[in-house]
Amino acid sequence: MMLVACDSPPGMRSDPEVLWFRSRDTVSAAAAQQMVKEGSARENAWAGHLSILSPPAIRGRHLLGHQRLFLREYESASGRFRTVDADDDRTMACSTLRRTVELLSDWSRRFDTAWDLQLGALRERLPGPAGAIDREACGDLGLPEVAAIDHRYRDRPR
Repeated sequence: MMLVACDSPPGMRSDPEVLWFRSRDTVSAAAAQQMVKEGSARENAWAGHLSILSPPAIRGRHLLGHQRLFLREYESASGRFRTVDADDDRTMACSTLRRTVELLSDWSRRFDTAWDLQLGALRERLPGPAGAIDREACGDLGLPEVAAIDHRYRDRPR
């Protein structure tokens, strides 16, 4: 009798304020290294940096990451706490979500990598539309005010 070891992907958390993602299958060490490098080099998003790890697997590397979407409040450089307007936070969270999904879609094309996405209880896969997750975070929200909102909160930590 022969046993075949399965190397399942790492788990994701159910958090309605954080987009979690993981590769469905293992990827080569070179591809994982490039994606981690590109993710790390990305400019700071609204609520924090994109986090991506590549733990070893039997045949390559897994990829697991997350992107915080909502800022809610923060401590400015002056040491004062500032609450973010809920509409501004939602607009910026939507912008961050869409940029992160674009990045994962790009990696999917370039590195032939499929992704599991999770936002709260919602789960989707890339390639494919992330429609339910986008609707949950964005609804029918347009994003014309992103630069103005970013400017209003220019004292936030980056």
